[in-house]
Amino acid sequence: MDMDQISAFVAISRLKSFSRAADALHRSQPAISRRIDLLNQELGAPLFERVKVGTLANEAFTAMLRRFRRRHPGVEIGLQTATSQEVSDLVRRGEATLGLRYLADSGSGLVSQTVTRENLVVVASAAHPLAKRRTLRANQLAGQKWVAFRTGTPRESFIRFLNRTLAAAGLDEPEVVAIDSLTAQKRLVEANFGIALLAESGVADELRRGTLRKLKVPAALRTSIPVTAIHRRGAYLSPAARAFLSVLSGRPQ
Repeated sequence: MDMDQISAFVAISRLKSFSRAADALHRSQPAISRRIDLLNQELGAPLFERVKVGTLANEAFTAMLRRFRRRHPGVEIGLQTATSQEVSDLVRRGEATLGLRYLADSGSGLVSQTVTRENLVVVASAAHPLAKRRTLRANQLAGQKWVAFRTGTPRESFIRFLNRTLAAAGLDEPEVVAIDSLTAQKRLVEANFGIALLAESGVADELRRGTLRKLKVPAALRTSIPVTAIHRRGAYLSPAARAFLSVLSGRPQ
């Protein structure tokens, strides 16, 4: 144990963030993470529980964090955002104790546990002709452009889910406007470049403002996507990490 490691620990505890601690100490975040890893190894237990979340940071997740904080006020949690694939990579490398992602990770070395499901909605610009329809049939969606993530990106699992969902509704080989950023997707839909199937929590603000409209689509397109908690297979989970998993899954403690 040396002063650099202790300084990193103190900075993270004070600033509640690995990245802010790195900035304060004028070091890179990987260097700060390495110092904490060395301390963890020396003490034989993790000093911080780090959880990776992406667009899953919705109201339900916020409520879950409040419940965990009330039950375990002394536990510090470091939160960072990442795509589902990045979450898996970070947990697999041991840079995060737990991760939340869309869909299970079928790769080796990880344990996936479904903790909830995220509702998906088909949205369009308020100016889109379909936004004025009371109900829609599948054939009325044929020929529409769909704004979605491009293939070959870290969001590949969501793309496959989208394609399966559209195929189940009889919408094979749709024309896709590919864009890597979720924010950019929403802006393109608002600008009437196409429609999109997106997580309801991710478009809640736009729906409230009226810049996007939720379409009343056939039952095959009214779907949800599993949200899974992941951790390394065989890795040590502290009592705090196990408690966090319990809160995520809604199990009583």
